Amino acid sequence: MLPAQPNKSLIDGIEVILALASSADRVRCTELARYLGLETTRVNRLLKTLAAVGIVTQEADRSYTPGPGMHVLSAMSLFGSGLLRRAVPILEPLSRFGMVVALGVVWRDQVAYLYHRPPGTSSAEAVGRAGLFPATRSSIGLALLAHQTQHDLNRLYADREIPGFARFSDLESRLAEIRRTGIAAIGSDDGTSFAAAIAQPDREPYAAVALSGRTTGNNDAAVQVAVRAAAEQISTVVGNSKRQEGKS
Repeated sequence: MLPAQPNKSLIDGIEVILALASSADRVRCTELARYLGLETTRVNRLLKTLAAVGIVTQEADRSYTPGPGMHVLSAMSLFGSGLLRRAVPILEPLSRFGMVVALGVVWRDQVAYLYHRPPGTSSAEAVGRAGLFPATRSSIGLALLAHQTQHDLNRLYADREIPGFARFSDLESRLAEIRRTGIAAIGSDDGTSFAAAIAQPDREPYAAVALSGRTTGNNDAAVQVAVRAAAEQISTVVGNSKRQEGKS
């Protein structure tokens, strides 16, 4: 929930950083302004400021790409949270199911994958290989949206088109079911995706684990048990690490 007097410049700056970070190609100021629904002059000022501190880089053709500062932010955030490095040893054994193994977080209405490992690939290939994906079409997204407040859900989806759902009430019903079962499931032509949120004792879950694909030779119940167990293990490992850091 926004504070009584939100800093609009800070919000717009973060929006510019996220939009540029999620783009696969270099982006021009006018394109970015159109995408974000902001004035071109405002986006231009923000980009110039971000370029001055190294967060973005202006190329010779006047387009923009992520700068070294953005990579530093990415690396240090992963180091600081410790989530990915502590989760990988728990995620790797899930490849035994022959399904996609994923760890993701939600930002507004999109899922960002920290780890996305299709069958036959390595953990090294799983990091940074998948882009943003609509949260309502993702089991990870639904698992995390189920823990958001009604106010936040209204702000994101009320009176808007919702990918995968005809009406907002349909989304609300699905999220209520996920709260009851603790597992989010989505079926598609490629199989079924099951996800469980990584619980946190002092905050809303901000990440979830998923297995996605065909369950040929696997029991759906066994896959769900494995996903839930992995989420619980990661929660325990992250929680123990934070407590140890607090004592040091």
